[in-house]
Amino acid sequence: MKNILKKIGIVTLISLPIIVIVAFLASPFKTHKGFDYPLIKQTIIIDASVEEVFSYLGNSDNARDWSVFVDHIRAINGDEVLDGEVGSIRRCFVRANEKGILWDERITEVVLGKKRQLTVDNLENFPITAQNLATEQLYKRVNENQCELSFTLFYKNAEPTWGEYFKTTFAAYLIKSIFKKNMKNIKKIVESTK
Repeated sequence: MKNILKKIGIVTLISLPIIVIVAFLASPFKTHKGFDYPLIKQTIIIDASVEEVFSYLGNSDNARDWSVFVDHIRAINGDEVLDGEVGSIRRCFVRANEKGILWDERITEVVLGKKRQLTVDNLENFPITAQNLATEQLYKRVNENQCELSFTLFYKNAEPTWGEYFKTTFAAYLIKSIFKKNMKNIKKIVESTK
């Protein structure tokens, strides 16, 4: 029995570093075509016009229908700036009671029908955090009735620290999975309204 436990221990000691290295190298947090910095990216084709998809995602209230992670989003400065426009600040809540995980997003760039960029601030109650995070919704016209939608997450105007890079490399698997589920929901909802 001691020999078996010893062999299991040795195999574990040898396997664990290999598994970590492979997971690190295969991470979705990497440089993608068209970008010269590492990011997490997920893309989907939606059978709707770019304008329809862009408009739908510009309304924070719609997040409660498509997000698998966020319960709801509340506009913070909606009386000053239109939701979905540059300068708009919104708070994202994971729970309906607004306790637990939450964060703020500030819309920093809008290119009509092409891009909406948001910086991520005020991360509260996350098991791991990072600074200088931004996300983008990228829209590309495939044809008159099809839109290629991409979600990205990256570090804006700053290199991540080694610790942030390491954490993001492993968190990327979960983030990409959430992006993928959210985008499937967006596709289903937007296409069903046609």
